[in-house]
Amino acid sequence: MAELRLQTRSPLHGVHPAGFVGITINERPSLSLTLITHRRAMRKACADKLRAAYCLDPPMGAKFVQGAGITLSWAGPESWLMIAAERPDFETELATSLGDTAAVVDLSDARAMLRIGGGNARALLAKGLSIDLHPRAFGPGDTAITLLAHAVIQLWQIDQNGTFDVAMPRATAHDVVDFLTISAGS
Repeated sequence: MAELRLQTRSPLHGVHPAGFVGITINERPSLSLTLITHRRAMRKACADKLRAAYCLDPPMGAKFVQGAGITLSWAGPESWLMIAAERPDFETELATSLGDTAAVVDLSDARAMLRIGGGNARALLAKGLSIDLHPRAFGPGDTAITLLAHAVIQLWQIDQNGTFDVAMPRATAHDVVDFLTISAGS
C-alpha cells in the first residue's frame, strides 16, 4: 500500500501583501506555538516548572516575556502561549517539563503569525481594533486577545518602535491580510 505524505503549507501561501509607506507586513512562518493551560490549583507549580525549564517568569496578566529564543505570553486567566522558532516535538518537550501541572496543546498548524511594523503600523491596526493602541495604554510587553475586523487575534507589541506580532486562526488569515492590505491603502 502506498504511503500518503501530506506537507503542511502556510495559510498565507501565495499571498504577498503590497508594501505601503511606513508599514511592513510579513508572515512569520515556521514557529512552534503551544498553548499551556495549568490544571486547577496548579498555577504556581506550573509557573515554577516553566521558570525552571525556560528561565522565564510567566506573566500573570496581559503581558509577555522573552528569553533564549522563546516568547511566553499570557493567553487568558489559566493559560500561556509559548512561541519558539520551529522545534520538533516542542509539545512533548513542554509536556515533559510541566508534568501533571498543565495540559499542553500544539497550535503550530492551527495559527498564522504576522509581524506588522513601521511608523504607521499602530494607525493601521487601530482601524480594525476595538482596543486602545495609544502608547500610554498599550506598549512593549503588552498583549491582548481581541478582534481585528471581526477575526479573533492575539496581538503583542514587541518593541518601542511600534512593531506588533499578530496570531490568528488559519481560517481567518486571508481575511486579516485582506483587511490590512485594503486599510493600508486607504
